[in-house]
Amino acid sequence: MACGCFPIVSDLPGNRSWITEKDNGILVPSENHTKLAEELEWAYNNPDFTKNAVTQNRKFVEENANYRKNMKKIADTYNDLIKVKSTTT
Repeated sequence: MACGCFPIVSDLPGNRSWITEKDNGILVPSENHTKLAEELEWAYNNPDFTKNAVTQNRKFVEENANYRKNMKKIADTYNDLIKVKSTTT
């Protein structure tokens, strides 16, 4: 998604947290090569849809998967938890 590719991925829980079916990508049942081929063909035949999804995905990744931003949030939350714990003991 960050590289500008249209995601067609296995329908796994981790992928479902990033992909909404036929909204910003395609989820394919694992080991279903027929469905994979159908979805690849669908994506190829719908370039306007895929182009829009690629643009939206890039924006989503920039806002939600930025390492520096996320690590700062995690560190801040961790520090807040330490402060709360130290004041309650």
